[in-house]
Amino acid sequence: MNESSANALLKTLEEPAPNCLFILVTSRIKHLLPTIVSRCQRLVLPAPTTALVVEWLKGQGITTPAYALHLCADSPLKTRAFMLEGGAEKYHELESQLMNALSGDVNAQLKCIALIDADLTTHLYWVWCVLTDAQKIHFGVQQDYYPPASAALAGRFTYSKLHVQTASLERLMEQLNQFSGLNTELLLLQWLYQFSDEETCL
Repeated sequence: MNESSANALLKTLEEPAPNCLFILVTSRIKHLLPTIVSRCQRLVLPAPTTALVVEWLKGQGITTPAYALHLCADSPLKTRAFMLEGGAEKYHELESQLMNALSGDVNAQLKCIALIDADLTTHLYWVWCVLTDAQKIHFGVQQDYYPPASAALAGRFTYSKLHVQTASLERLMEQLNQFSGLNTELLLLQWLYQFSDEETCL
C-alpha cells in the first residue's frame, strides 16, 4: 500500500458511511501506518499448531501424514481438502514420476510434466517443497514433515545442485505466473534436463 492509498483508507476510516463495518486483514501489520492501526480494534489470530490441526482432522475421521500439512502450507482447510480430494495419491504419483524422470526416463519425464501441468501452481509448489527440504537435509536438519522424496534427492544430488535447481524452479514459477502463452511443457522439460549434468552424490 503506497502513501496515497494509505491516506485514502485513513480518511475512509475516519468518516465511514452509516452502518458500515470494515474488516481489515493483514499478515504485515508493521507495514500499515500507525494512524490506521490506532483507529482499528486489533484481533490477533495466530496460526494453529500442527498438533492442533492433526487433532482437528482426526476428529473428522481424517488421518493425515505430517507431510500433507507441509505441502498445504499448514492450512487446516487446505489440508482437509487435500486429504478428501485424493491429494495424497496425486502427490505420491507425482513424486514417483519425478524420481523416475530424474533418472533419465523419458516417459516418466513426460508423465511428470503432464501431472505438474494438471494443477500447475499447486504441483510446482509441491516440487519446490521437496527441493527445499532436500537442501535442509544436507545441513543435518531433519523433520518428520519432509515429503518422502526429499531424503532421496538429498542422497542423490549435492547441495549446490539442489540450490541451483530450486532457484531455477522459482524463476520458472514466476515466469509462468506472469506470462500466459508460454510453452509449459518445454520449460519444465528443460528444467528437468538441468539435473542431468550432476554426478551422483556419494
